[in-house]
Amino acid sequence: MERRVNYFREVERQHPYSEWSRRAILMTAYAHYEANSYTDAIADTDRFITLYPGSASAAYAYYLKAICYFEQMSM
Repeated sequence: MERRVNYFREVERQHPYSEWSRRAILMTAYAHYEANSYTDAIADTDRFITLYPGSASAAYAYYLKAICYFEQMSM
């Protein structure tokens, strides 16, 4: 998990404000979600929503954030 997160963060660092950067933030959030690191995933989705509120992928960010909250409730 950590390796994938580092990879996506590096993509975001090298290509700021590009489509690849936007995707990397969401993939970082998803990698955190898969690793059951819900707090980190929620932080990533919040950052995406703050930076790109009008993006077509904002709905997915909200969905992923909601799934993280749901998983925390069912634990």
